[in-house]
Amino acid sequence: MPCAFGDTAEMIELCKVTAKYDGLFVVHQRSEADDILTSTQELIDIAKASGVWLHISHMKVCGKKNWA
Repeated sequence: MPCAFGDTAEMIELCKVTAKYDGLFVVHQRSEADDILTSTQELIDIAKASGVWLHISHMKVCGKKNWA
């Protein structure tokens, strides 16, 4: 579970290696609730900085107040 415990810079470095092999970064977000936008932006930033393909698994929003 590197994404749960690794910081953004570490994930970028791991994804750079994956990108060298035209690999895919398949990930669950750190947060699916109140921090959903920050969590989504972090994944986009990691993909852009590393050049890796991104697939967000089971993308959903938790918490009724976040549904709007």
